[in-house]
Amino acid sequence: MAASQPSDNPALQEMADRVSGRLLAAAGEAPENWEILVLERPEINAFALPGNKIGVFEGMFRVVETEDQLAAIIGHEIGHLGAEHSQERMNTQLLTDLGLRALTFLLQAGEVQYASEIAAALGIGVEYGVVLPYSRRQELEADRLGLIAMASAGYDPRSAVALWRRMDAVGRSRTPEFLATHPAPGSRIEAIEAMLPDLI
Repeated sequence: MAASQPSDNPALQEMADRVSGRLLAAAGEAPENWEILVLERPEINAFALPGNKIGVFEGMFRVVETEDQLAAIIGHEIGHLGAEHSQERMNTQLLTDLGLRALTFLLQAGEVQYASEIAAALGIGVEYGVVLPYSRRQELEADRLGLIAMASAGYDPRSAVALWRRMDAVGRSRTPEFLATHPAPGSRIEAIEAMLPDLI
């Protein structure tokens, strides 16, 4: 997280520490083994890195109204790390690259006309038909794990719906969902609302 400066707003960092501490303790994790930093950047974003590191940009606090909503963000990122999504993504990308290289080699070895073009088209198909939908499923899985963590820590999981409505309201023009790594806010809200009855 060295690429971004830590926030000089102690109130934001204290809120992130308080929320993450509750979430991690409820999940049976030792908060001192995690690094949760508020970073001095205006983007509305948060991320997780291997090694139990989570970054929340200051811009996120323009959207977050309550600690329960912040718990939805941090719980989501804890969910990514708990499910080892970053490792899964690297493995998926590696297998995709190796498979496409092998296919290109076979097409060229077989002297198939337009072998490079066919391989490129298949690569696009794999990206949009397999990799991106898989990434969106991981996002929804992290949402589910985050909601479970919220409920365990005594936060209101329904706050995640309010958060995503606010995210949708402040969002700029978006990439069509089938081209995106994340579900559109509307799809995400529907999925979260479907998960809530099991948690409340």
